[in-house]
Amino acid sequence: MPGKTNVKRDFFLSNEGIRECVNLVEALPADKFDDGLDKKALLLRIEEGLLRFQDRFGTEAGFSLFIRRFFGRYTIRLTVAGEYFNPLQSAMEDDDYRRFAQNMS
Repeated sequence: MPGKTNVKRDFFLSNEGIRECVNLVEALPADKFDDGLDKKALLLRIEEGLLRFQDRFGTEAGFSLFIRRFFGRYTIRLTVAGEYFNPLQSAMEDDDYRRFAQNMS
């Protein structure tokens, strides 16, 4: 996604849609996120948040991914059925993160 500063993409909450969304964010430069957020942690937050939405709304529901570059830094927003999720500001509970990290090892 080099050169693009504003992106809006729509997906379904299917496993494939979640994977496409995560892959799109994964292509962003790792050093362009605030507060030194690790890219793996960001991708995990996105996937975990979308899976929660999937459980709540089902796989046929749609969601939108908004990526914006502002003052050299990326901002990311996910919206589902009028609900908003910012993976750069929202983190999982420490226990949830530890469980995910152990499962990824």
